[in-house]
Amino acid sequence: MHILSISPHFSSNGVTLHVEALNKRLVQNGHRVTSIALSVTNPVIEQWYGQQRVSHSHAVPGGNWFEQKMRLIDAAIGSFNQNIVERVDLIHSHDWLAGRAASLLSEKLGCPHLATIHTLTELQRQAVGLPGNLPVHAGQVQLEKELCSSPDAIITVSRDMAKKIRALAAPGKTPRIEVIPNGVTADSPEMPRPIKSNFLRQEFAPQKEPLVLFMGRLAPQKGVEFLLASSFMVRKSRPDTRWIIAGDHVASHMMRPQYEQVLQQGGFRDHVHFVGEIPHRDVIAYYRAADCLVVPSLFEGCPYVVLEAMRNGIPIVASDLPCFREILTDRETALLVPCEELNGTRGPDVNLLARAQLEILDNSCLANSLTTAAAQVVREEYPLARQLERTLKAYTQAADMQFAATDARQREAGDSGIRLGQGSA
Repeated sequence: MHILSISPHFSSNGVTLHVEALNKRLVQNGHRVTSIALSVTNPVIEQWYGQQRVSHSHAVPGGNWFEQKMRLIDAAIGSFNQNIVERVDLIHSHDWLAGRAASLLSEKLGCPHLATIHTLTELQRQAVGLPGNLPVHAGQVQLEKELCSSPDAIITVSRDMAKKIRALAAPGKTPRIEVIPNGVTADSPEMPRPIKSNFLRQEFAPQKEPLVLFMGRLAPQKGVEFLLASSFMVRKSRPDTRWIIAGDHVASHMMRPQYEQVLQQGGFRDHVHFVGEIPHRDVIAYYRAADCLVVPSLFEGCPYVVLEAMRNGIPIVASDLPCFREILTDRETALLVPCEELNGTRGPDVNLLARAQLEILDNSCLANSLTTAAAQVVREEYPLARQLERTLKAYTQAADMQFAATDARQREAGDSGIRLGQGSA
């Protein structure tokens, strides 16, 4: 099978990791993959022939954010027309922008379009009270709504997301939806790196201070400001606690002033270390250096950061969101913090978020029981092999549905011809 994979491209976010792992396994299993990675900053079309990649870079003209995004759709289609000569059996898209490009190519090529919807970012931002940063975000909202109806089939990563998609699909146009959670390898992809972890402890907590970690993009929906606000409450009881904020985002230049404002209101900020984006190969060392991971998100799909933390033995504090309750059980595999509105935005209760961090830092027995149970759950319920197996099955089903629909249309056309012939005789 030749799969055309179209996705957004960031250096190391969850969707990118998801797509890279899937494409790699498809190639290993004998399939052909052409990967179109869409990025305003570094647009690249990648063709995979076995283990070889051939990349084509495309400059995207200036304009506002949405105009640049829409030009990426044209770049993707143009590159396909120029470089891809093999027959495509199925198009697999990830995210709203890729979904639009895939729908257009699907119509042109007559092959099925299977979309993986990880999140519906703008629609979910509105639901939790985050306004669009730009008026052009209305265009993204429209394309997200269209994506809930336009593909031949949809994969989504949680039952909660499937429920949202069904509610947004046009009446009578809900595609087949398969819930396939993300997966991770049973063991860490690299050997433990105690030297690196010890170095991080020495750098950020030289006197063995408690160390709390945030790992993720610095995007508004990740809830970093809720974590920063909770840090001052934690320090009232544990004044030596330190926080590492690991991650970056194209919107970081807009978010950092908000984070700095939160820290200034608290009166000091030397307890918080922004380390920027870190290579994925070093993620394990950060997990193993810290005493607690906090995931204060306002909404999510099925985040890799949670699954990776479960695998790597760091206790988790997370927002009590429906998607997290599908993975985590409060006080068994993590501590879940109820949400409330703060300045018009719905996120984790800051007081309870501080209390949960303190509970893990002060209770090693609880921390150990959470990590032991979480490790067992991620091994049994979220293996990468199962995710890939179910995705391949979804490919086959989408292709069979397309074949059946085409066959039915041909038979209908043939029957109509027979009836017309009989009538004219």
